[in-house]
Amino acid sequence: MTRSLKKNPFVANHLSRKIEKLNM
Repeated sequence: MTRSLKKNPFVANHLSRKIEKLNM
C-alpha cells in the first residue's frame, strides 16, 4: 500500500483529505 501511495502522490493527497473530513 505504501508503494502505491509513493507512486501516486495524487491518490495519497485524496485519501488524506478524506481522512480529514472523517475526523471533522
